[in-house]
Amino acid sequence: GALPPLIYLLRHEIKAVQEQAVGALRNLSVIPENKNRIAKEGGVPPLILLLKSNVDKIQELAACTIHNLSAGSVLNQHNIVRDGGLVPLISLLASRNETTVEQSIGALRNITLVDENKLKLVAEGGLLPVLTLLRFDRESIQEHATGTVWNLSTHPENELKIVQEGALP
Repeated sequence: GALPPLIYLLRHEIKAVQEQAVGALRNLSVIPENKNRIAKEGGVPPLILLLKSNVDKIQELAACTIHNLSAGSVLNQHNIVRDGGLVPLISLLASRNETTVEQSIGALRNITLVDENKLKLVAEGGLLPVLTLLRFDRESIQEHATGTVWNLSTHPENELKIVQEGALP
C-alpha cells in the first residue's frame, strides 16, 4: 500500500517532499478505515515531529492530519498523547496561521474526550492557551476552544482550575 512509503517520506530531508507526503496523508486520514491504519503503520510519531517544523504549511498539514486521526478514534487519541503530541499541539495554539490554530485546537478537543488526557492537557500548561482562544475572532476556533473547555470541565480535578484561570468573569 501507499501508507508506508508516505509515512517514510514524512522524515525526508527535503521540506517540499515532507509537505507533499503530509498533504497526501491529510487527505487519506479523512477516510475512517485509514485512521487506525496510519497509526498502526507508525504515522503518529513523524506527524508529531512535523508539528515542530519551521515551515508553516507543514505544521498546518500535520495539525490537520492529527485532527483527522483523533476524530472518532479513542486509540488514536491515546496514541497522540502517548507519543508526545500534546505539547506541540498546545504550542501551535499561538501560531500566526489561523488554520494551524483551528486544526490544533480541534485535535485537542478530540484528544480531551479521554479522561486521562483532560488532566494531562492541564498539567502540560494547556489550559490558559485554550481559554485565550475563547476570545478569538474566528468562530470555528471559538467553537473548538469551547468544546475543549467543556471536555476539560467534566473532570472534577479541572473544575476549579478552569475558574481560577479566568473562564468566568
